[in-house]
Amino acid sequence: MLWQQRNKMYMNNEFVFEKVVLIKPYLFIIIGLLVAAPVIIGIAMVFTQLGIAGGKLIGLVVGFGLMLFIFSRLSKRVVISFSNDHIDFKVNDKLYHYLKTDLEGFYSFNYLQTKNCTVSMSFHFRDGKKVDLSNYNFDSGKFDPGKHEILVNFLKASEQELNFKPLTTNKSRSISKIGDVWFSRS
Repeated sequence: MLWQQRNKMYMNNEFVFEKVVLIKPYLFIIIGLLVAAPVIIGIAMVFTQLGIAGGKLIGLVVGFGLMLFIFSRLSKRVVISFSNDHIDFKVNDKLYHYLKTDLEGFYSFNYLQTKNCTVSMSFHFRDGKKVDLSNYNFDSGKFDPGKHEILVNFLKASEQELNFKPLTTNKSRSISKIGDVWFSRS
């Protein structure tokens, strides 16, 4: 059975996430500091030197627009699916195939208990590999019931398919407002 809601869909144990980035959440801050901040400061300085009012505001708008552009270019379509012994990650058209037993666990918000619809997941594998998914965009504060339903169903599927359940909460991840609940086998 196929459901589709606002560019997100899932079919049985296949979950589609549009416009997610596969970089660690702290890199958002670093990119902002290294890219947007110099643009904002540079534009503000140029406009101030020219005696044009509103240089800071224009710099802010341009810097904000630049960040939106960068993250839109980094965004990917990710499909997570479960089969008998595997969990698959399809990033755009490239498939990554892992044994379910190789997945130690993942950090995520506990969408079963919150009304959060921001994608923030960090999958940890036995070989040390990590797959980070997030959609920390500028509209992440808006609640989208369709996205929330998909995230809830993903957690339910991970409970069934992987025998995962929420075990602990990581305080430093909680303070950073990224997926803070560790889901794994007990």
